[in-house]
Amino acid sequence: VLILTGILLQRVSAGLARYQARLRRQENLVAMGRMTAGIAHEIRNPLGIIRGAGEHLQTVLQREGIQDPVAAFIPEEVDRLDRILRGYLSFGTDAPVEARPFDLRSALRKGAALLEKELARAGVEIQHPEPGDPILVLGDALRLRQVVLNLLLNARDALNGPGTIQLEIRRQGRQVRVVARDTGPGLGDGDPESLFEPFRTTKEKGSGLGLAMSRRCIEEMGGTLTLRNNPRGQGAEAIILLPVHE
Repeated sequence: VLILTGILLQRVSAGLARYQARLRRQENLVAMGRMTAGIAHEIRNPLGIIRGAGEHLQTVLQREGIQDPVAAFIPEEVDRLDRILRGYLSFGTDAPVEARPFDLRSALRKGAALLEKELARAGVEIQHPEPGDPILVLGDALRLRQVVLNLLLNARDALNGPGTIQLEIRRQGRQVRVVARDTGPGLGDGDPESLFEPFRTTKEKGSGLGLAMSRRCIEEMGGTLTLRNNPRGQGAEAIILLPVHE
């Protein structure tokens, strides 16, 4: 009887701990919603002005016969920033996602291209996947690109100096597997799942929301995002699994 009572108490205690963790997470989401609602409007107004200026710059350059691909990034990146803001606002809600088929291989390549020069200045090399046929998934391409940026920036911060980030993409039946692998010190002995908790960060200037929002984005696409130490050597791996759209 004592043994059964002990087992029952352990289960009750574990259940209470899970409930308290969910409650803390919900409180964090409420606090974040109040904070972002107050600043989103002020940020989105100048973003619209920047977007208009970027489009005007493109028009002027085209009129002069100048082809500058960097100028085309301005409106596109403003749109991405606007999506990020909306993501913060909807993080604690069940807001619908604009799901459309897109090429995951292309989104991965474009996301990495945005950071390639910045990472190179820090001595970090991105090893890109081998070229291949398009792999269609269903979701929001710009939000997926933000996930790629988050994972690359996390890997850069983990390296804290020169190193390598290897990107892989491979179709596995009805799923596609994306891996971002770095040559840093790894995740340590802690529980990798704790890194997905909102507002939890090991960085001095981190918000603690990048991984939480990235996981939510992937889950809204019907997939999973996990972290682990590299089982074959040094560093850590971020692994995305998504259903292929056919």
